[in-house]
Amino acid sequence: MRGISIGLALGTLVLAGCGQDANRDDVRAVTTRFYSALTTHQGSTACAQLRSETIKQLEQDEKATCAKAIGEVGLTPSRIARVEVFEIEAKVDLANGASAFLEQTAGGWKISALGCRPTEGDPTEQPLGCAVES
Repeated sequence: MRGISIGLALGTLVLAGCGQDANRDDVRAVTTRFYSALTTHQGSTACAQLRSETIKQLEQDEKATCAKAIGEVGLTPSRIARVEVFEIEAKVDLANGASAFLEQTAGGWKISALGCRPTEGDPTEQPLGCAVES
């Protein structure tokens, strides 16, 4: 009986690992799609990668539609250096030192914060400041 339990536990870990790989690929794809759209000035496509709450906050902060405002907040595209997935949330670190955060929604992975960088002091003790967040 113990062998079955261990086998089931190992099988579950293998399946969970496969799911995380798929999630990492999805998170990477959403982030890449966002920054590609930003680079080519396709505001509507970039905004389609954002959570609805993030869009609302951006529009409120910038007093413009998301499609217009997203190009004005000073985000710098960069290659993806690292993707971490934590069940329904993810963090993407860019080579330029900025980070993006994503959440899994009913419509798939969506970006909740962008252009996040450490504030003053030790980054493990200080919150990140984000250019766009909900």
